[in-house]
Amino acid sequence: MKTTKRNRGGFTLIELLVVITIIATLAGLSVPVFARVQENGNITKGSNNARQIYLACSLYSNDNDGRFPRGDSANAAFRKLVKDKLIEKEDVFGCPGSPYLPDNDLGEAPNYAEAVESGENHWMMVNGLTSSSGGAIPLIFENALDTNTNPQWDGAAAGQTLRGRTWSNGRVIICTGDGSVATYKTDNPDGVGSIEPDGKSDKNVFTKKNIRSVLDVLGDGNE
Repeated sequence: MKTTKRNRGGFTLIELLVVITIIATLAGLSVPVFARVQENGNITKGSNNARQIYLACSLYSNDNDGRFPRGDSANAAFRKLVKDKLIEKEDVFGCPGSPYLPDNDLGEAPNYAEAVESGENHWMMVNGLTSSSGGAIPLIFENALDTNTNPQWDGAAAGQTLRGRTWSNGRVIICTGDGSVATYKTDNPDGVGSIEPDGKSDKNVFTKKNIRSVLDVLGDGNE
């Protein structure tokens, strides 16, 4: 007896459903992984910007008796870095996912009146520091909900383009006086909170030192 083989012209319905299920499962697994990779990349970009601002502040201090730039707002302080030609592009004052993005319009020399205007700077700054203030003290940090000397951020706003938002798990980028840049966790990653204590005391990186004031991001950029 002869047997004949059936030529298959394509997938059966069950086979197609299995393939679709596998693809959907793999896609579902890859989305959170991709989101984490993308966020880590954005944190790296933001950290690099903070480090560049610090380097410019450090060069500024060399010519100003050790003082870091000061002003009525972080905008006014950072604008001095542009006027002194220590920073040539405004985009370092931004950060991915920030509601405050620079337009890279610096204005005309020597005043650069359009540089670091309100709404163009992501970074707040501790006021009145010098190069000898101490390496552990915060210098530059992501915009907070307030201008308290122990600032607060909103972990519930993570991933949103809002003032005072954190990254996932309540993380905030902070650059200290020695140029170190790292993410610090807040004590309430699901809501409003300050940077968590260091584990050895009830103090955090802000409350360990006698910080008198911080400079906000919502200044007009004028001195």
